[in-house]
This record gives sequence, structure tokens and C-alpha cells, in this order.
Amino acid sequence: GGGAMAGLSISHLSDLWFVGTDMGTLFRSTDRGRVWEAVSHYETGFNARLQSTMPVGFTTRPEVLLFASCYHELSSTYPCVAQRSVDAGVTWTPQNVTGGTATTRGGDPVLDHFVRHWIPSLSEGSGYVLAATEGGMYRSRDDGATWSAVPVPHAVSDSPRGTFLDESVDPPYVVHANVNGTYVWRDG
Repeated sequence: GGGAMAGLSISHLSDLWFVGTDMGTLFRSTDRGRVWEAVSHYETGFNARLQSTMPVGFTTRPEVLLFASCYHELSSTYPCVAQRSVDAGVTWTPQNVTGGTATTRGGDPVLDHFVRHWIPSLSEGSGYVLAATEGGMYRSRDDGATWSAVPVPHAVSDSPRGTFLDESVDPPYVVHANVNGTYVWRDG
């Protein structure tokens, strides 16, 4: 690696930033990028294949984060495990986002689909977060502690490109774009 970076993540609620490198390390800053420290490889890693990486996901609480570093292909050799941190990214625990039953050799839940992006509510403390994956949309109402599938048309699952959450109404509107088009529905 030559020092390339990807997956820059900037919190909307705090001074917390993350960036990954082609050397497989996730870096964390608590002062808007002035000083960086490596996140322990015992806690989480960053995929050195930068085209397959996703940024750290923020939730509605500044200290609660979500992350999944996956290889381009889902395989038993390189399983993709979503993780959640409740201490601003110092420590991470495996999280079952997609509801799959497969596990790593160590018993951690393996994702059935790549998480392409995390979509948090902008209402601090509401707990509402979406995960857009290659296999569907998943919802948490407790900042990622538990997840459930969002019933959406199959075409919505294909190659997600971006999602917007409009919480000016209750239930909120979800506007989701992928390679097939743009979809809008009420999530409630």
C-alpha cells in the first residue's frame, strides 16, 4: 500500500471522524481530524481493497457507531461481520444486522449482504437508523442494538446508491435510489 485512504466518516453530532487506509487500519480522531489514532486490530479492521469499503455509520447518539468492513465477495474465508460501538469507536462488538444464521469460527454473526450505507435519523436520541444492503433495507429503532427487515419491493435492494430520510412527517418518508431508479415510501 502507498497510503491511500477511503471511507472518510464525519459525525453529525460530535467531533468524531474516521478514515480507513489501504494498509487495513481504521483511524479515529476525536478533534475533527487534527490528531489521529489507530483503532486496535483486535477490535476492528479496514478492508485494504478500498473499492469494497464502507464508511463508519453514525447513529442518533454521538457515542454509538456502526461499521462493516467487507471484501468484495462474501465468503467463508473472508466473512463480513457488522460491528457496533457504544464508546465512540474505542471498542466494537459483532452485531447481527441482516438476520442471517451463519457465523464465523468464533461465533460472530455474518452478514448475508453487504451494507452499502448507514442512514441515521437527524433527530438526536430517536434511535432510528436504516442499513441499506445489497439484499434489502434493515431498520433499527434502538441505535443498532436490534434490527428488522423493512418490507420493500425487490428492485429496491439492487445496488443501493443513496438514501434520504424525511422525518418532517410521522411516519417518515424514505427516499432511496439505486441503479434501477428512485423509490419513495413511508416507514412506519
